[in-house]
Amino acid sequence: MNTMTLKLAGAAILASLAVAETPAATIYQDDFNRIGDLNGSTPTVTTDGNVWHSTNWSTNGSEAITSAAGYLANIPFTPVQGKVYTMTLSMNPNGGGADSDWFAFGLTNRYATDNWFVDDQSSVSIFPRWKNNQYPDFYTNGPGSTGITSLGSFTEDVAHDYSIILDTTNATAANWTAEYKVDGVTIIAATTLGYTPTINYIGFGSGGATGTVDNFSLTVVPEPASLALLGLGAVALLRRRRA
Repeated sequence: MNTMTLKLAGAAILASLAVAETPAATIYQDDFNRIGDLNGSTPTVTTDGNVWHSTNWSTNGSEAITSAAGYLANIPFTPVQGKVYTMTLSMNPNGGGADSDWFAFGLTNRYATDNWFVDDQSSVSIFPRWKNNQYPDFYTNGPGSTGITSLGSFTEDVAHDYSIILDTTNATAANWTAEYKVDGVTIIAATTLGYTPTINYIGFGSGGATGTVDNFSLTVVPEPASLALLGLGAVALLRRRRA
């Protein structure tokens, strides 16, 4: 193998490593380390100056808490084609009027004064239960409550990290996929949405449960194929310079 071939091979390896190690960009992040009404407050990291819109949610200096059930807290977000988004929230629904009551987290077009499930408006969401040894956590990959699917049961009265990975790299929105994780473990593998979602917000809410949420984040990485093209471009540039 001559020197030129070695250098090109090395450039290709470096380019591929650069693609693999491209860090995610943070769109939103909040650890709720302030005291007061969540509504109108600014996340720790925000985009375009966006603030929370919420009803009956507040912060106690370390987490967000709800003082009444059935209301949302959300912030503007609309996914675009060609990205991979990861959203995470630590949730601990530890009380409720009924054992089946739940918290919600995910993507929706419901405003802060709305219920999470109205007509066909819910989309790409995860729901931990207050008593999930009797009523398993669930998720919905589509509009309305008809697509509810069991996620499983996890230790009660303990905060768990719930994550959704939305892959929008397919040119057709109905073929976007959502993957669901609990405490970093994939519970539901990437599944095609099968419909074109209408998403205006990311947020959380309560369906009767009370408790706490913390460590909210939304990050994004560019389309993997685009990154690979950037790496190949670097190799091609080196080849032209050596020619």
